[in-house]
Amino acid sequence: MTGHCPQDGGFIGDAGCTHPNHQHSELVKSLLAAKPRPISPAECEAALREGFYVNTAFNTRVGFGAQLMEHIDHHNPADQRRRKINLLYAVATVKGGKRGRNPKGGPGSFAYARNIDGRGFLVLTDAHGNVEDVFDIIPPGRRRK
Repeated sequence: MTGHCPQDGGFIGDAGCTHPNHQHSELVKSLLAAKPRPISPAECEAALREGFYVNTAFNTRVGFGAQLMEHIDHHNPADQRRRKINLLYAVATVKGGKRGRNPKGGPGSFAYARNIDGRGFLVLTDAHGNVEDVFDIIPPGRRRK
């Protein structure tokens, strides 16, 4: 945590303000209300720069922010684009996916998995609840578009 939010006094973390009633930009509000669909890389970048938290069915909150953007930036340009346009699928996975332990992340870290539109998604969080990696899994026999 790096300080307090001037808007509502919440703590500022990796994924922005942690206060559950934080008022986000119109872009983030619209993305959080949208059904899973591809978005533009620019929309993803803006949303992750602002940072946001998503409530899960397990009474936890998962943060999407700087850590995920940093991870995406370590990939080649084609993979970066693919990961960015699929951000809403990762959000939907956290909101309604199955949850298990993330052995890579240590105690208190989780993996969320969900099948959406015939594709599998896996979201890994660290012990602080911030997204550290997102995978999409294409079933065998189907090629990426």
